[in-house]
Amino acid sequence: SNVIVVDYNAPNHLRASVYPQPASQTLFIEIARIDQSEPIKVHIMDNQGKISDLLLVGPEEYLIEYDLSNLKSGLHFLRIEQNNQVYFSKFIVAR
Repeated sequence: SNVIVVDYNAPNHLRASVYPQPASQTLFIEIARIDQSEPIKVHIMDNQGKISDLLLVGPEEYLIEYDLSNLKSGLHFLRIEQNNQVYFSKFIVAR
């Protein structure tokens, strides 16, 4: 079986800050990337794990402004991937 270990203190791992919490109109996703040459995939999922949106982030981007108008109020999840590294986060949409 595959085991994913997430170490939030490791300086050489993919990480992100997600704010504000809760969010109403715009969510900011600030990515601390370790590889400037590879794009990043950001999956936005509802509380059931269904993918609501997929963002492909270019190597030069580090701050994403995501419009929440198409998401329902409630708990949502982010899955951020780059070079076999995965970072998970959650956020709440409150209107």
